[in-house]
Amino acid sequence: VYLATFSNELVVYGIGKWAPTPVITPASGEYRLSNGPVVVTMTVPGAPAGTVIRYTLDGTEPLVTSTAYTTPISLRESSIVKAKAFVPNFNASGVAVARYLIDDGPGNGDGLSGFYFNNIDLNGTPVTRIDPIINFLGIGGQIPIPGVGPDWWSARWTGKVLPRASGNYTFTTGSDDGIRLWVDGKLLVDNWTYHGYTENSGTIYLKQGVKYDIRLEFFEGLGGADCALFWQSDFFGRQIVPQSQLFS
Repeated sequence: VYLATFSNELVVYGIGKWAPTPVITPASGEYRLSNGPVVVTMTVPGAPAGTVIRYTLDGTEPLVTSTAYTTPISLRESSIVKAKAFVPNFNASGVAVARYLIDDGPGNGDGLSGFYFNNIDLNGTPVTRIDPIINFLGIGGQIPIPGVGPDWWSARWTGKVLPRASGNYTFTTGSDDGIRLWVDGKLLVDNWTYHGYTENSGTIYLKQGVKYDIRLEFFEGLGGADCALFWQSDFFGRQIVPQSQLFS
């Protein structure tokens, strides 16, 4: 306990009892729709009399006015479950969080269509191939594809990206040199300059099961060369965008 005074007012910190934090089961993770709904339960170990668990399914923090937990919850779509315990004459508990990615599993993508140009302007007749992922780090001095490079070249990748859950997705590029990224027609990254390895990010809301247009452009000047495409969402941490979710 400590005291502080502000404008002749006495403020006391550190006094009071806190309600125990709820426990949400099952644990966060990936679950398949084919196995049926995810049945979520909530408990408060050693719950004082009058304890009420309140929860949300959209990732927002529960309030005293949020839905009260009374029976198990069946989830058939990806959800971020948060819960708090409220007890008379107690401070509200900490927030319990469980993240459920519920779908039919990873997609069956083949990657993105790659168009490689022997100049930095994306001009002329390209050399083409399908790249399963965009993860070209530390390729300075290497020929990315026969007939192109190793310096003063550019590339464009196009196709579709399929999110596994609805929510905000942050796309991050790692590049040396210039990079531009569009998702669903929106310019998320625009760093069309000469630079050493640099990461740039942009965020966009995507819906589960919808394939969105994606276009990535890159140029390499002289020396070091890097080009990689990452993403992350509320349901998983940063990772290279996997082949399963990219379609040429």
